[in-house]
Amino acid sequence: MGVGTSFPGGFQEFMQEIESGGVGAMEMVSRDMKALGMYLSGSISFGLCPQSGKVVEYRERIHCLTEQQRENVQPRRRSMASSIAQH
Repeated sequence: MGVGTSFPGGFQEFMQEIESGGVGAMEMVSRDMKALGMYLSGSISFGLCPQSGKVVEYRERIHCLTEQQRENVQPRRRSMASSIAQH
């Protein structure tokens, strides 16, 4: 996100687009993240947060994979990308 991307305004612009797109937009983001090997959850759930009152909150978490972890993930990543490309 930022200059040179689809969201030059950064994360806030991205959030506005996702919020206006509803659950369908959120599902597309999670699908694309899975295809890129950035998101490994089997499901995603949405509900009202009692602290913030928001339906969905995003927090960036970066986990640097070891070389062995990357090698383990690559076959699954390729398989998921191939599967999505065929649909």
